[in-house]
Amino acid sequence: MRKINLIFLYEKNSRYSINALLGALDKLPEIPVFLCKNTVEIKERIRNTSGLKILCFSFASYSSGKIFSEIKKIKKDRNCIFIAGGPHPSALPEKTLEEGFDYVFVSEAEKTFTDFLKKEMKAPGLNKERIIRPAEKICLDNYPSFSSRFLRFGPIEITRGCPHACRFCQTSYLFGAGLRHRSVENVLKQVRAMAKLGLTDIRFLTPDALSYGASGKETNLDAVEQLLKAVKKELPEEGRIFFGTFPGEIRPEKVSSKALSIIKKYCHNRQLTIGAQSASERMLKLCGRGHRFKDILNALDICFENGFTPVIDLIFGLPGENIEDINLNLDFIEKLSKHKVIFHTHFFMPLPGTPWSAKKPGILTEKLKLKIKHLENSGMAFGKWERDMR
Repeated sequence: MRKINLIFLYEKNSRYSINALLGALDKLPEIPVFLCKNTVEIKERIRNTSGLKILCFSFASYSSGKIFSEIKKIKKDRNCIFIAGGPHPSALPEKTLEEGFDYVFVSEAEKTFTDFLKKEMKAPGLNKERIIRPAEKICLDNYPSFSSRFLRFGPIEITRGCPHACRFCQTSYLFGAGLRHRSVENVLKQVRAMAKLGLTDIRFLTPDALSYGASGKETNLDAVEQLLKAVKKELPEEGRIFFGTFPGEIRPEKVSSKALSIIKKYCHNRQLTIGAQSASERMLKLCGRGHRFKDILNALDICFENGFTPVIDLIFGLPGENIEDINLNLDFIEKLSKHKVIFHTHFFMPLPGTPWSAKKPGILTEKLKLKIKHLENSGMAFGKWERDMR
């Protein structure tokens, strides 16, 4: 059996993806795994590790330039294989190979990655394809969201896929429009593993928290309540459930008094992240959001009535925005700033693999920029819109 070593670049922005791969690696305990915070640590690990070294990078588009630059500096050891996965390589696999990677894993890689490693352990050269795509979508129950072996924990992924296919978002194009849900029993298995180690704050990873148990764009509140009730029962008294918060927001048209009463009954959070994205009816339609501005207003009213603070996702600089759309966002912010709300601000980024990958961002007026910064200074807004603009 051939000896191989796995070396991961383990950064904050990619930790959820890598945690899932580490969970899949629990079934291959014979492979040494090293987690490095930066490329300096990677270089040191390469020097101090014998045998074949497989260097693993998972990254999004905003990190791609840095990653491509860094691997060129460390790609001198011939006994290394460089592999890439994540949103950017999945959307542009050929380009990623041109930048120096040896293999690219497209879309979800829990199964394809472990299959690849099994071949590498047998003998070099068995992996003929350099762009590796899954033959079929995995069942989430077959793979944990994190690794007990490596003690890398985080949110439990309960749903994968999204039926809405917004023109700016990669989710539907990476994982498909069909919804795949983790079973309640499988979620509980992971909750137990965390609770044994004293990790009793439970969060969920999902494109839309209130899509759990649904087959399409509808809601299945019975399934949501079944999940939350079972998790609550499994936790000790001090345990806390966070649902409908990052990294699992809620679409505005899914918000209802019944849904919020379920969340209030079982969950600790009294904030809800609402994926509004724009106050312009025209822009909502143009980007394919699938909900109306009135749905946003209705969701906010329901939040206020039920004692929840809305955390409102807004994307500025959407392609095709005109001054009227910008002013609608500004008016929306000014009116809501009189209420107990928080704004999570973004600036449009043209992501590869999406219908808007070639679109140029719009602009922000100075008046809107000043308003956002004022809200940030008062603690009513946060986000990386300035970084995204740069």
